[in-house]
Amino acid sequence: MSGRRARTPATKSQQEFVSEAEELLEQLRSGLADLRDGLAAGAAPAPVVNDLFRAAHTLKSVAGLFEIDPIRELAHQLEEVLDGLRMGRVPDAAAAAQCIAEAVAIFAELLPRLGDPAAIAELEAPTRALCQRI
Repeated sequence: MSGRRARTPATKSQQEFVSEAEELLEQLRSGLADLRDGLAAGAAPAPVVNDLFRAAHTLKSVAGLFEIDPIRELAHQLEEVLDGLRMGRVPDAAAAAQCIAEAVAIFAELLPRLGDPAAIAELEAPTRALCQRI
């Protein structure tokens, strides 16, 4: 993504959000690795997909609470993909895993830049493009 240096989030509420979101991001990273392992073995493990869904749902909720719309919207789209995986509506689990990986990468880019509106705007296009693909 961008070569910009990360900034500290500007407000106390943004700092609180980032702290919570970083934990959720780590859960998403770990779950993604487990999902890829499961897919390599032949199937998306239901407990892993459920854990990923819960992390995405919580991230969406917390982002909504703090009015961090780019993260809330992307987490909502990610939640939809994961719900589709849980319910068997996603025919290509490997492609879904790639979308999850891209979403995790965008979250990792967005979080440290919450105090920088220009940097957030810079990430708006890739975020919107991923949301549309999902």
